[in-house]
Amino acid sequence: MDTPVERHSKKPDEVRRRIELLMGDVPRAELFAREAHPGWVCVGNEIDGMDIRDAIEQLKEVQDGFSKTDGSADGAGGGGIRRAVKER
Repeated sequence: MDTPVERHSKKPDEVRRRIELLMGDVPRAELFAREAHPGWVCVGNEIDGMDIRDAIEQLKEVQDGFSKTDGSADGAGGGGIRRAVKER
């Protein structure tokens, strides 16, 4: 993929857009994220200040909790993990 160079280590928006087109409306996660994006669970030092290993463990706990809630990250716990959701 050939996209313009953006700020240091920022993933191109085009990559995210293509993943969404290819995969459809499924849960999506971005590791080492620099910012939150609608429809994505985003973990990374610049988002939540957590070490990526701790963030992944916490994400697993949130995923396990989804079956016991309405599916929102807040209802399942998740502390530092940011989940951007589409406006309804």
